[in-house]
Amino acid sequence: MKKLLLILLCVPLIGFGQTKDQELFNDALKYENSENFELSIEYFTKSIKSSNNKEIITKSYNGRGRCYRKLMQYFQAEIEYLAAIEYNPTHKDAYANLSWLYAYYLDQYELAISIANQGMVYDPEMWNLYFNRGYACIKLEKYKLAVLSYDACIMYYKGNPANSYNLRGVAKLFSRSSSSRDDYCDDFKKSCDLGSIGSENGCKNYKNIVCKIEGVCNPDTAYIYIEWDKELPPKYFSTLRDTIDWKIKYKTCPVCKKKDKVIPITYGLPGKELMELSKSGEVILGGCVISTNSPRWYCKRDLNKF
Repeated sequence: MKKLLLILLCVPLIGFGQTKDQELFNDALKYENSENFELSIEYFTKSIKSSNNKEIITKSYNGRGRCYRKLMQYFQAEIEYLAAIEYNPTHKDAYANLSWLYAYYLDQYELAISIANQGMVYDPEMWNLYFNRGYACIKLEKYKLAVLSYDACIMYYKGNPANSYNLRGVAKLFSRSSSSRDDYCDDFKKSCDLGSIGSENGCKNYKNIVCKIEGVCNPDTAYIYIEWDKELPPKYFSTLRDTIDWKIKYKTCPVCKKKDKVIPITYGLPGKELMELSKSGEVILGGCVISTNSPRWYCKRDLNKF
């Protein structure tokens, strides 16, 4: 009898310390790390459905967002990040991921700044948020705020800030408020010397473009390197549609079952470029209020938002 009781007492200890939802969540992370994003999404979804744990559910929405971004399904990634924030408004990682999505993939720079600012309320020392805000500010030609953002990013970042130094140098150059050209040149040189992501652009800006030539650089005509994988003339910072059009997978209208008349719906305060695209019928302006249920697409044939 004592032997049987001992066996019964030991049975619950199998798998002790990990619940089913945690197990599913860990499996999702494993598949994400191995770049099997479709399967990772499946397991994040199972984790959400099987859990009552607020942290696991929030992290699973955020995880699905990361996977959809990797799959270049950017509007679906946006929905997932918004769901994570809606479920847990203090989840700082979702703010960081969403602000980067808006800044780098969707060119929604005002929204990127707004989301980054909201995230800073919950973690005023999270370097990603300052980096994202700085990047969006450069695109909007808000160079002074970009400099301040990268100041904070460099202060709080525990890794190699080479990319931040390069982008801060760009912002200083264009703000025309630096005390001397040595100020932005110092940032480019630091970026170059650190030897990490962004260092190549820092080296180009220091050695080839700005700081090693005679006379004063004219940032309206010279090429300044700010991206990881492309070169852009500075005066065209805001005209980046060609860099994202190929990534957008246009949806099929549920009414006519076709894609040829489907255009995206954009949210946030529109800039000059978006206003022009709206006038030419290439996008629909959805206003400044966005939620997980907001339509993302519009069919011009059926006048249908979905």
